[in-house]
Amino acid sequence: NVTSIGESAFRGCSALTSVGDLSSVTSIGDHAFSGCNMLASVGDLSNVTSIGEYTFFGCSSLASVGELSSVMSIGNLAFYGCSSLASVGNLRNVMSIGEYAFSGCKALASVGDLSNVTSIGEWAFSGCSSLASIGDLRSVTEIGNYAFYECPSLTLRVLPNSYAEQYAKENNIKYTYIED
Repeated sequence: NVTSIGESAFRGCSALTSVGDLSSVTSIGDHAFSGCNMLASVGDLSNVTSIGEYTFFGCSSLASVGELSSVMSIGNLAFYGCSSLASVGNLRNVMSIGEYAFSGCKALASVGDLSNVTSIGEWAFSGCSSLASIGDLRSVTEIGNYAFYECPSLTLRVLPNSYAEQYAKENNIKYTYIED
């Protein structure tokens, strides 16, 4: 059983179209799949604790990513330019989302539970023109500049009088209150 995928392991593999069960993998190095423009799906990632920088950078065919329930951090530019990625679910353990992490994910319509996220980097979701909902932002204390730039359909889920609510107001982003 493979437990880690090294830095740049599959970088630029233009013939790679799918990656199967990765349930034994706990770490994925920077640039691991970057430039794999034909990669359409990645299987179970339920034991991965962090997604490095540029991991899926430019994987324009990537439409689905498996279970991400153990991921605690998503690095800078991790999914940058994954224009076919439609949803990312179960991010309940993610505490930080790096700069440009999902930038240019034009098909991304929803992002799951983000209730433990404390920081969202600059330009993190910029250009996600289909993004309509983002999970619960109850713990966020830092949102970088232009994190939701060009996300016209987005509604944030926030707590009353929270940092996220203030950010939404200052940046003219629609928001709704979280109901417990």
